[in-house]
Amino acid sequence: MPVVPPGSTHSSPEEVDLVAQLIREADSPVIVTETAGREAGGFEALLAFAEAWNIPVVEPDSAVCGNFPRTHPLHAGSDIGPWMDEADLILLVNCRAPFYPPSRRPSKARIVVIDEVPQRPHVVYQVLFADRYLEGNAANTLRQLTKRAKAAHADETAVAAATARRCAQEERHADEQAAIAAAEAKAAGAEGIDPVLVAATLRGLLDGRDAIVVDETITHSRVVKRHVQTSDPDSYFYVQGGLGQGIAVALGVKLAARERPVVLTIGDGAFAYNPVIPSYDAAKAYDLPLLIVVFNNRVYKSMNLNHRRFYPEGAAAETGEWLGTDLHRLPRLAQFAEPFGMHTETVDAPDALAPALERALKAVAEGTTAVVDVLVTR
Repeated sequence: MPVVPPGSTHSSPEEVDLVAQLIREADSPVIVTETAGREAGGFEALLAFAEAWNIPVVEPDSAVCGNFPRTHPLHAGSDIGPWMDEADLILLVNCRAPFYPPSRRPSKARIVVIDEVPQRPHVVYQVLFADRYLEGNAANTLRQLTKRAKAAHADETAVAAATARRCAQEERHADEQAAIAAAEAKAAGAEGIDPVLVAATLRGLLDGRDAIVVDETITHSRVVKRHVQTSDPDSYFYVQGGLGQGIAVALGVKLAARERPVVLTIGDGAFAYNPVIPSYDAAKAYDLPLLIVVFNNRVYKSMNLNHRRFYPEGAAAETGEWLGTDLHRLPRLAQFAEPFGMHTETVDAPDALAPALERALKAVAEGTTAVVDVLVTR
């Protein structure tokens, strides 16, 4: 049966012209996006749009996929906070409002929402107070706005503002890269395996492999995003909607991209929520080899932190018994894969980390799922 291509919606040229005018008049615009990279062509369209107008791009912690190259000078990290008072124009591209409640809206910025359904009626508590909405396929809308950047090049004031913000963002990005390098140097010299070292080692080993990273870490999700630094379309996905889906999502990604290596980064707590045995059986039965890297800190860290946050002087703090969060009693997690004939390693020393991950990647390339249980220090 023939498959009918989906229709697409577009904002009118008049609506796009009004937003292009807002961008042209802005001194300090910023793009905030959660899922631009999830739709076909969205990653590339956002990259072209940001470069055409020299606008920094923030990917908040709520981003569920890679939307923009993290190594690009216009990547402005994950914190919208510094922009709340600085920005005079915020472009929300496939993104929920990064400020809540509505009374926390930016002090001076005008707000434009670019989205398939920009008002998001299914998110009833969200009040955007936007100045403009561009409804329709976000990638198409971004392409229209990119074309209009050419007209702005004739405006000397707009060109000067774009050049100034590009220079300022390049300085911020250089500072961030230096901070990343410093954190990795510190992790490399630490006793035990710091999570930063795991992410940085993965980045080096995956370079040039066209890999896809699926992430179901909780405590370490910021570390993974910051230090793995994916820079290509469809190269990073974060698992949301409840713990226990990571291995299945990674299997689905591998099914869709059999020619690419797929790496699942996962915490030991999230691993314990997954249907591990059926997932391993599916990986073997359907020839879907994965590299599974467990960031194992032997604790439900996020729950433990909430205990400490909400009950700093409670019974757990007094007795040292953090009920329901201690995972030291779990068996070595890699061993669950042994009955399936999979490659397994448990690593607890920094010098052993890179060789173990290299062996695991080799096993995956040869068609065998590999599980590396890394005992991290935090």
